Amino acid sequence: MNTRPRDDEFAPFYRPYVERVPDGDLLETLESELHRTIELLDPLDDEAGAHRYAEGKWSLKEVLGHVVDGERAFALRALAFARSDPEPFPSFDEQLYVRTGRFDARDLDSLLEEFRLVRLSTLALLRSFPPDVWDRRGTASGCEFTTRAQAWILAGHQAHHADVMEERYLGKQGEQGRAGESRGEHADAEDRHGRQGSASAPFHGSSPDSPSSTPGIG
Repeated sequence: MNTRPRDDEFAPFYRPYVERVPDGDLLETLESELHRTIELLDPLDDEAGAHRYAEGKWSLKEVLGHVVDGERAFALRALAFARSDPEPFPSFDEQLYVRTGRFDARDLDSLLEEFRLVRLSTLALLRSFPPDVWDRRGTASGCEFTTRAQAWILAGHQAHHADVMEERYLGKQGEQGRAGESRGEHADAEDRHGRQGSASAPFHGSSPDSPSSTPGIG
């Protein structure tokens, strides 16, 4: 599990997510990112959760809702591959999920608690896997992945969006006196979600700012 996936274990689209994960214990990374996200968002109110840093972008609550949806999708793929399920998984259209998820109608606190519970479920799942399942393979969006790659992609996807929330959302709100300041990292990287439109991608199926088409993490 703690060995970084090889190039043949995931589709090239996901390389930025895999590269976003530091070397070392993956479970420790997942735990630390859980605590980091809670520390970022717990002080905020619903007004801050409704913030959009530019026209056409998702709100902060929609970004968090997308993170929860993505975590569930990646974890389900990891479970299926670990169980040697031969059935392929379809693409996940994140624009559709956010649009129909109605995250802005929810309290930010409830979304954050849902993320906490989903992450704890992910940790329990990954801890349950015996060593031999990590190299097992399955198919999603027409591409082959290992169980290990799904776990690393899951971690990188959430960490990327935590970066986006801290830099793009909380950074701008900090200028308005509401919360935090930008970390200044990935200054040349847009968040690759939260825009309206469509383009094809192996996981999302509709993100117009995918990492396969733009430098940075998508």
